[in-house]
Amino acid sequence: MNKKELREQYIKIRDEIQDKVLKDKAIYNNIINDYNYKYSRVVGIYVSTLNEVNTDKIINNALRKGKNVSVPVMLKDYNMDFYQIQSLNDLIYINAFGIREPSKDVRIDNINLMIIPGICFDKFGNRIGYGKGYYDRYLLKHPNIMKIGICYHEQLSELKIDIDKYDIPVDYVITDKVKIKTLR
Repeated sequence: MNKKELREQYIKIRDEIQDKVLKDKAIYNNIINDYNYKYSRVVGIYVSTLNEVNTDKIINNALRKGKNVSVPVMLKDYNMDFYQIQSLNDLIYINAFGIREPSKDVRIDNINLMIIPGICFDKFGNRIGYGKGYYDRYLLKHPNIMKIGICYHEQLSELKIDIDKYDIPVDYVITDKVKIKTLR
């Protein structure tokens, strides 16, 4: 199955998942109890939208723990940068994809842990996103970031996802049921 077909299949699966509030809570608990998260100082994290795993509680926890929290701002040519926030109230703009973004006050380049969305992941850390390559472009420029992909358990693919040389796999996948150190 090609990426486009997998994307369509897993968007449908994600859209039909029940009990997302309970599953979001389980993912939240799995993240905040994760060693990499506990000892991270600068966290880059996506701002959830639509039917994605909700990241608001994770963001609030990171801020309460005194972590430097940065979120993506989409730029031209499918690039993005990460900007620091002090609270969810800093997310004052809605971009073309309907995602909340902060003002471009303090750009952060020293992220040591990135929490990454995905439509689906496999046990090798390969992911299918929305197909624009924003995260891959950013991670190619910042190769030393610890990468954790989060998704609902139903979004784990049993099949290995075909990737190309520009696709950057994650180091761990955390769901509402498991934490997987990816096989690379």
